[in-house]
Amino acid sequence: MKRYLITTADERTWIFDRPVLFLGQWCLRYDCKETWSNLKFEVAAPYGVDPIVKRKDLNYLSDLNKVFLSEISGMMNKLHSVSHSNRYWNLVLGHWIQRYLRVFYNRYKTIEQVLERHKISGTVSLEFDLFELASNDSIGFIFNVNKDFWNHILNVEILKFFGVKFIDYKNELAYEKNIKQQSANSETIWKKFLLYTVNNILPLFSKKSDAFLINTYLPFRSEIFLQLKLKQFPQVWKSRGIPEWDINEELRNSLKFPISNRQNFETFVWKILPKVIPRCFVEGYKDILIDSKKVNWPQKPRFIFTSNSFDTDELFKVWLAEKVAQGVPYFVGQHGNNYGTLYGFQNNPEVIDSDRFITWGWSRDPRRQIPAFVFTKCNESQGIYDPMGGLLLIEFPPAIRLGPEDNWFDFTKYFDEQIDFYKKLPEKIRKKTIIRLHNSSKYYRWFHEERWKEVDLEVKINSYQSKLKNFIAKSRVVVHSYDSTGILETLNLNIPTLCFWRNEFAYLVEEAVPFYEKLKEVGIFHSSPQGIVEFISKNWDTIDLWWFSKDVQDVRLIFCDQYARKVKNPISVLEKILLGI
Repeated sequence: MKRYLITTADERTWIFDRPVLFLGQWCLRYDCKETWSNLKFEVAAPYGVDPIVKRKDLNYLSDLNKVFLSEISGMMNKLHSVSHSNRYWNLVLGHWIQRYLRVFYNRYKTIEQVLERHKISGTVSLEFDLFELASNDSIGFIFNVNKDFWNHILNVEILKFFGVKFIDYKNELAYEKNIKQQSANSETIWKKFLLYTVNNILPLFSKKSDAFLINTYLPFRSEIFLQLKLKQFPQVWKSRGIPEWDINEELRNSLKFPISNRQNFETFVWKILPKVIPRCFVEGYKDILIDSKKVNWPQKPRFIFTSNSFDTDELFKVWLAEKVAQGVPYFVGQHGNNYGTLYGFQNNPEVIDSDRFITWGWSRDPRRQIPAFVFTKCNESQGIYDPMGGLLLIEFPPAIRLGPEDNWFDFTKYFDEQIDFYKKLPEKIRKKTIIRLHNSSKYYRWFHEERWKEVDLEVKINSYQSKLKNFIAKSRVVVHSYDSTGILETLNLNIPTLCFWRNEFAYLVEEAVPFYEKLKEVGIFHSSPQGIVEFISKNWDTIDLWWFSKDVQDVRLIFCDQYARKVKNPISVLEKILLGI
């Protein structure tokens, strides 16, 4: 049977009088269920969710990434009349290249799979300018990957690339104009004074050779203490925003890349690249470069240390690349979990291009990857929890379609397991359970609270506005529903911790698996909702007895020594690492 292809949740591209094929679960918005549930529809199979396929794709894209970095570095040098190294450009746009290849690979393979498996009668194309794919900056690209207009444009272009003839053109604009929400100015006079002091007064006491620390992931007091130990006046450096640039079509059309005549993924991503690369790298690079020379940061810093600014802070990245090119040492602190465990993180720019990568315990290269401690909890010796309290379920961030696999499908399955877990809990435990939503849930259309209320009108939901620490203090056990930074933190603080997720350890690097297996052996990790519910039901009244047993504590210490270390005098330890003592 032929079906009409629908690729996004934008109902302007839907048709209602014939059988349809939805490209993926993202088309089926929860708040539009009354509309799509009445259609004669199928949902296309997801691409790349098999762990073996995903690992194979990550390997392929990692190799392709190296080729792209080399070619784009040459293009950027020519475009901007400079002669920087691949390392320089990897610091500036390496994360974007990685995401670009993964996102476009997913969209390309998803369409390719649909065309191979289904007979398509047609699809709608709205009006658009292809340059609308180009975000202003890296963070704009991340937000765009979940937007209907952006995915609509990309899907249509992929269909055209495959030479399909069944596109029905509709005289409506695809582009969603950004509506800036007006908010009351809540800044008090004191807050304005504080910001002015941080940005304008404190830098007056900075020396041009001071170490530059920004977004270190350390608690505020710990960062101040570190700067005092480095014998410099404490600073709270803040980056600056960047302007919006207009598209320069002539400039972009001059970009030339190695395009073959073959109809394959590599040809497509080279061909469309000039229409997609963010404006901050093409139209805006020279402006950012000028600003980077004017910013009141140290001119010749002893070293640069960050745990977060290396990804989407465009001004910092250009400033950083310039300083690194001048020989300034560049140190990166581990930002949360996944480093040292998640397959595909090994070649992130901050790992391979920093002079030292400071971890929370692990190391593959003793010369460059230096074990330290859990930055976020370095000033806490022991966690606070309530042995007679409730159960706190920590939820995964909503699906962001950034991977080579179908993240939305994976998240749908994940959420089904969350509901299954909750419903299987004994009533007395369920009544003492709090669902903690991730703070990024406010940005995406998953409708978490509505979905949970559909299951249980009396479910207790704690959103991102409240401090997580306060809810942990009222809980006897914290259940992590995904491999998260939170697991490392609660294990580090010796708070009773449980966790469960799909596909067990298929996503891990080989050397991490034995450590996770140990968590499973003592009951910290479970591979199914049924398994963890049975464990909780059995041990609910004696969680502390289980948690502080010798077997569990021994495993906790082994795991923490590798991935969530606690050390004496952590800031002194970090000082010595940074100074190479």
